[in-house]
Amino acid sequence: MPPTSWFKGGLEAHSNDPVILKVYEGEAHFYSNYATTLELNSPKAYASYIDTNTGYSFLLLEDLLARDATFGYATDTATPSQASHLVEELARLHARYWDNPQLLEDKWLSAGGLVIQSLYDLFQPQVWERCKSLPRGQFLNSS
Repeated sequence: MPPTSWFKGGLEAHSNDPVILKVYEGEAHFYSNYATTLELNSPKAYASYIDTNTGYSFLLLEDLLARDATFGYATDTATPSQASHLVEELARLHARYWDNPQLLEDKWLSAGGLVIQSLYDLFQPQVWERCKSLPRGQFLNSS
């Protein structure tokens, strides 16, 4: 283990929401089942766990600050080079599992599965209003 790592587990009070728990669970599934098989520039996961009884999950991830990563904001404009790199990363992600029958067997990816359901839930008006009321909601454009 490296001297530093990043714990991600949704321990904040606002994370104790069925919709948010689904998002965290999907992320834990990705790191447990797919991240190690992909050649992507993503954090290395040292541990992931999903409690199927409660829906709680956690990840122990590589500390990206230790490799001098930089972090942007969703509202930042991407340079042509950054956009090109993103498209290349997405192409690698999709190419690795294109038409792979494993994706059909994985319940969290299937139609109506965890990923699709959590996206649907996240875009419901009441969830969006709740997200805007959180401290980081102040950074959202109100239009």
